[in-house]
Amino acid sequence: MHPYGLSPDLTIKVFSMLDTRSVFCAAATCSFFQKCAIDPLCYINIELGTLESKIKPNKDPKTKDAMVSTIIQRAGSAIQSIKLDIKWPYISEADDDEQWEYMEGPPFLTGCCLSSLCANGGVAGTIKETLSEALSASLSVCHSLVQLKIVDMNAHISHTMESVSRHCRLLELFIFKFCGGPPDMLETSVCKEFVVNCPKITTLAVQTCILFPCVAFELVKGFNELKYVDFTNCFSLTGAFLEDLATEGGGNSLEVMILKGLYSLDKVGVEKFMEALVAGKCRQLRHLVNFHIFFVFGGTYPLYS
Repeated sequence: MHPYGLSPDLTIKVFSMLDTRSVFCAAATCSFFQKCAIDPLCYINIELGTLESKIKPNKDPKTKDAMVSTIIQRAGSAIQSIKLDIKWPYISEADDDEQWEYMEGPPFLTGCCLSSLCANGGVAGTIKETLSEALSASLSVCHSLVQLKIVDMNAHISHTMESVSRHCRLLELFIFKFCGGPPDMLETSVCKEFVVNCPKITTLAVQTCILFPCVAFELVKGFNELKYVDFTNCFSLTGAFLEDLATEGGGNSLEVMILKGLYSLDKVGVEKFMEALVAGKCRQLRHLVNFHIFFVFGGTYPLYS
């Protein structure tokens, strides 16, 4: 029996179940834990949001990038997921070194922090959020990626979809919420390529972008296994999208559709879609969220609440 009660193998197994901050804290307690924490299996799921209190705002950006890069290098090919969701920090009025407060805003890392990812040959798992500058380079080595979530990042929807279509054809979940500057437009040609190259998509969210009705229809109709779709706060999306679904079909596997904040969604389009639902189209649809109105479907007829 090891003096600490667990063998190195079992200790590493336990560390692999912890978040990144907990592994760092454990490694600082003794030399035995420090040696165990070097093992790549301890970093199969890197979550940097848990390190907010460890990365202080007065650190040089290069130092922060180096820290993240080191973690990725340490994980090597064992890495399964990366989540970079560190919030923008500011010093509280107390100016106490131990009292750092955080507000939502852009991350304070640069694309250099992900350079090690390409060196590792990519990840065979999930990137939950990444930096805009390094996104294309990162995706180019993530051929086994199944989930991608980009939230509140100043990335371009069309460029992102192009990279995904080219390199991540096993993708099942794609969530994109644009942040910063004028809204970006999703191009029709990019949309069609995305549908053809990523047929396994079951969850799709495209938010706060310029999305024309024909493009939205192409997305919903094109993915045969699509169960969840969210077009919240998309500009230029009118009732013509729902009319196309009602008249031309599509969305046969759809269970949830969220259309919040669509001021251009006219009453006529909504009514035609509701009539199509009553007639038996989109039979799997159970939840429709439209602006401030929430519909729950049970059986054949919609119930309003």
